[in-house]
Amino acid sequence: MKTLKIFTVNAVIILAILIPQLVLSQNTFRCLEFRSPTDGIAAGDNGMILKTTDGGITWYVTESNTTQNLNKTTVIDGNIMLAAGNSGTIVRSTDAGETWVQVESNTTQNLKGIFVNANGIGLAVGNNGTFLNTTDHGLTWSIPERIDFNGNLNSVAMNDESNAVIMGDKNGIALSSDAGSSWSGPPSILSFEMSFIFTRFIDRDNIFATSSHGEIVKSANRGETWEVVYSDPSHMPFYRVNLVGSNLVAAGEYGKIMISQDMGATWYEMSSGTSSSLYCMSFADEYTGYAAGADGILLRTNDGGYTWDKVNYALLKAPVSKNGSTGTDATEKFSLKQNYPNPFNPETNINYNISSEGFVSIKVYDITGKEVTALVNNYQKAGTYSVKFSGINLTSGIYFYNITVNSASGSFTKTMKMILTK
Repeated sequence: MKTLKIFTVNAVIILAILIPQLVLSQNTFRCLEFRSPTDGIAAGDNGMILKTTDGGITWYVTESNTTQNLNKTTVIDGNIMLAAGNSGTIVRSTDAGETWVQVESNTTQNLKGIFVNANGIGLAVGNNGTFLNTTDHGLTWSIPERIDFNGNLNSVAMNDESNAVIMGDKNGIALSSDAGSSWSGPPSILSFEMSFIFTRFIDRDNIFATSSHGEIVKSANRGETWEVVYSDPSHMPFYRVNLVGSNLVAAGEYGKIMISQDMGATWYEMSSGTSSSLYCMSFADEYTGYAAGADGILLRTNDGGYTWDKVNYALLKAPVSKNGSTGTDATEKFSLKQNYPNPFNPETNINYNISSEGFVSIKVYDITGKEVTALVNNYQKAGTYSVKFSGINLTSGIYFYNITVNSASGSFTKTMKMILTK
């Protein structure tokens, strides 16, 4: 009977891990924001918002309070975040993505773009010329005088001053120099029609935008004039362009990633290792970045976008504690200690405690999210344990160790960082 019990527990745990992963693989990431190399959120279809605090190795599901597709996110000051989506949905977080509440947008149109600056002034745009503004960090939204567009508005961007640009279908471009109070068209437009998907100020004057037919366009004067700097031979669209250090990195359809080292004059294709479309990209610094998209794909780079690795992440659902916040009541019953010594060379000890018998998994990951080894993967009785980890065959660097415990009295997961120095 003991063997049957262990088999049953293992089967339940395997299903608990696989079912969320299978569901996630059928979803799509459309928004990605990292405020540090380890702390970020991902959002997408069916109201999905995930959060990570360990560089994308593990993610937990947050309560977004919506089932609508979420199309774009924006981070105001690291703690205040907003996500805009279909049917006029806007959700807002004031605790770096831990919890979310819906705010009234005063529209039912699908929202495609949102941006709020550090002063709390922001804009949101969407289908059928929908245009919203906020002056209180996204807490309330109003519909100002309508902008005359023949189509959908797909993207909005602002610089650190008062300049803003809205872009959409059929060469739709509107410019503002007073943070969205008044708008005008550019003095000159492109010679052929295109529908814009995404736009971004990369500094005070330079704007880059992408189109649905594979063009990347640039303005060096806050949107007054535009030029095509890249046109994809297969007309595959790009969905994001980021300034990374002094380079530009673009991500798009079928996993295509391009880099420019001269502000868009020439472009080089990088290998992403995936054919899944990449709808979003975020860099925490000039080296560490993430790209995500269809089929639940998540990629990470540690060299500014030149090389990419798939993150084999685990999806964990964070239970709701008694006070209603996201977390786990099991923290009082289980614990994972900081490894000692740390930094270490080549061996270190990891101590942990479980207050009731259950299935315990302890795994080590490298900085890319690749699993290095499984230290523990079995059923254990209540007690205090210590396990040794050896990095004798590993290179110096940052590694993460994660414990997951599933027992009759609750579940527990925690990830900690350790440093191997040789």
